[in-house]
Amino acid sequence: MSNNTKVVILIVSIFILVGIYILVNRTIKSNYNPAYDLEDFYTIPDRRLAVNEYKNVSVSNEDMVKKYFNIFISNIFDNKEASYDLLDEDYRELKYPTYGTYLNYLNRITNDFTETPIISQYRLDEENGKVLYIVLDSNNYEYVFIIEAVMKYRVRFNI
Repeated sequence: MSNNTKVVILIVSIFILVGIYILVNRTIKSNYNPAYDLEDFYTIPDRRLAVNEYKNVSVSNEDMVKKYFNIFISNIFDNKEASYDLLDEDYRELKYPTYGTYLNYLNRITNDFTETPIISQYRLDEENGKVLYIVLDSNNYEYVFIIEAVMKYRVRFNI
């Protein structure tokens, strides 16, 4: 076989391989459906909820303690007046008759507003038919959340 014949066979072989590659690549792309990927990772519900339909959700005491504590601590830093208003009224009048005395206490428990209190432990109690969440932070300050209804509560400190 001459060298020219070998070159022609090589060029034709390259064209055939490139053609097969393009054909296979187009076939793969045309059969690709991204919905198949989603089905592997997500479960699609059988139906959607109707307008007035709801699902029951169970929330643990730990979740509620974290929620109440985080909202209160957030208010201490972002909206001190709101945190003052969350104090139990009788307790507030007895322990913190002025907003200034309350701010002094907040300075102490937050180290001049440089440390965010963190939950160390908590326990549940009951007083006058109301649930109490008693929270101890990492600096051993105690917060008592007096629950009147869901997300309706009062706070006092046990000093």
